[in-house]
Amino acid sequence: MLVENVSDNLHALPTHRSASAPAREIADGIGNEGEMPAVLHMLTPFGSPLSFFEEIGQTICGNGHSFTGGELSIHSAYPENEEYNKAMLAAHGEERFQQILSVERHNTVIYPSLSLKCNLQTIRVFRPVSVDRTILETWTFRLRGAPEEMLKRSLLYNQTVFSPASVAGHDDNEAFCRMQQGLKNNGLDWVSLHRHMGVETRNEDGTISAPGTSDIAYRHEYEAWMSYMKDEVE
Repeated sequence: MLVENVSDNLHALPTHRSASAPAREIADGIGNEGEMPAVLHMLTPFGSPLSFFEEIGQTICGNGHSFTGGELSIHSAYPENEEYNKAMLAAHGEERFQQILSVERHNTVIYPSLSLKCNLQTIRVFRPVSVDRTILETWTFRLRGAPEEMLKRSLLYNQTVFSPASVAGHDDNEAFCRMQQGLKNNGLDWVSLHRHMGVETRNEDGTISAPGTSDIAYRHEYEAWMSYMKDEVE
């Protein structure tokens, strides 16, 4: 359930409104984006319209692996760090620098237990304990040669969104608890994962892409789980 949440672009707008709406109100009061604290840049995108989350897109890569975003993510509008840009230009040259910055992945899932947030140098590790308990570890990495501000930004995001003291994570935890309660109900035999089924694009590299709020990543993960159980993984 926690791994599925990583790919769930549909939930952010309603589930995290308790964090994004006050952040948006404070940001509007400040007016000048250059004077906004970094935490507001992190929280306000959760309140983006549904069309934005559709545009982010999803891509499955085989064996349960997938990523959201690619050319757009909730981190796309973060202020640029000029010191970092200069260091990247010096290390890689203009062409490679532009190639690196053109990749805007939201989240990447290494099925079944890793989630990468490359924009913020963060890895989450999911360690199942039982059917209703999971240990979540979050690791933040320092970019070699990058300004200290980049590490501070990553740590701030970790504290703001992922940590036990997060102003957004408790929304997800509440949803997880309610979902567990709902799954114990015998009213329905099946959980629907059919959203945007049949609305996919096969890419030349073998991956398959779909709109951002598609259930394609969940369907793909269950297909991978079945293959693991049958020992048919390629």
